[in-house]
Amino acid sequence: MTLGQAFNGGNNALNAWRLVLAAEVMLWHCWPITGRMPPAATLQLLFSIGVDGFFAISGFLITRSWLDDPHVRDYLTARALRILPGYYACLIVTAFAFAPLSVALQGGSVGELVCSGGPLEYVLKNSAVAYVHLDVGGTPSGIPHSGLWNGSLWSLVWEVICYLAVAGVGLAGLAHHRWVSPAILVVATGLATAMPPMTFPGYGPFPRSPCVRRSCSRPEPSSINGER
Repeated sequence: MTLGQAFNGGNNALNAWRLVLAAEVMLWHCWPITGRMPPAATLQLLFSIGVDGFFAISGFLITRSWLDDPHVRDYLTARALRILPGYYACLIVTAFAFAPLSVALQGGSVGELVCSGGPLEYVLKNSAVAYVHLDVGGTPSGIPHSGLWNGSLWSLVWEVICYLAVAGVGLAGLAHHRWVSPAILVVATGLATAMPPMTFPGYGPFPRSPCVRRSCSRPEPSSINGER
């Protein structure tokens, strides 16, 4: 019996495990906000297990989705409905609720923030899923990594790329061949080892991401926040 034959789409705990792993990713992104880093072993565990485990389980489920219904339109519609509503809700709530709240708590002008166009700019520039605009009108400020909301969203564009890659493999007629997954794993491992490392002070190298690079540079606080 193969893993695919043993898999029961209606009776498994894979989505529950994905929720646990997503929570672990959130924990990892919350830790640096305090301005401190965990011990090296804990850092490696938090940095690797959540994202890698989530992507591995998602890859299994997404490939199963294609095999069950190998039609591009249905597949892409299902993937879009899976990710976009929550993503857009996150952008809107961050831009028009949490960012103004952070300004108000610091004694700044909420009206000035909203009228600056910062909240709308944040939503529009990030609407294509590529997380390229990290601040909302200069907020948040007064924290160890200023000008950065929702640090974990950088990984979503890679998830979309994986969606498209699965569709590409399916359209090429390779999804049913057993050698494809090991071959992709070998190629991906080779590419990962060739990536330039990112080093946290006092810790080992980790994969580099645009979001982490951006968070390492702390912009000047915006006058909207009552700080000049």
